[in-house]
Amino acid sequence: MLQSLLDFFDEIEEESREGFRDLGQGLDALGLKVTIVNRNFMARMNNSTVVHEDAQLTPFYSVLTGELIPNCPSTLRELNAMPGDIEAILIELGEVAVLDREGDKRRQLATAFGVKTRAVQTGQRATGVRLRSRELPFSKM
Repeated sequence: MLQSLLDFFDEIEEESREGFRDLGQGLDALGLKVTIVNRNFMARMNNSTVVHEDAQLTPFYSVLTGELIPNCPSTLRELNAMPGDIEAILIELGEVAVLDREGDKRRQLATAFGVKTRAVQTGQRATGVRLRSRELPFSKM
């Protein structure tokens, strides 16, 4: 009887260790996700001030892998000229591509990138123009 009681306690101890190990792994995964979300938030903040087509965009990290997103556009010009892999980048960002047309997806991606303004050429100078809330980036490019 004493041995069965000791065996029972050993089982409880092993289950507790497994539970704590799983909890630790879950916390590590959560910590990584929070880090990625924070990095991407900062990238969106940086990108919200980009107005010229050739200005550098801050890159984003995948919420799926934690790595930099491959084939991520590095300028507004690249973002506007992106081929059909827009949906793949939206998925890497944790966004659901809810729109069907490619132009709509491109605007959704620009919004996910934090792009809020664009330059408008007037003669020799470019001025940043803030988009009204109902307008989306790249709607008239």
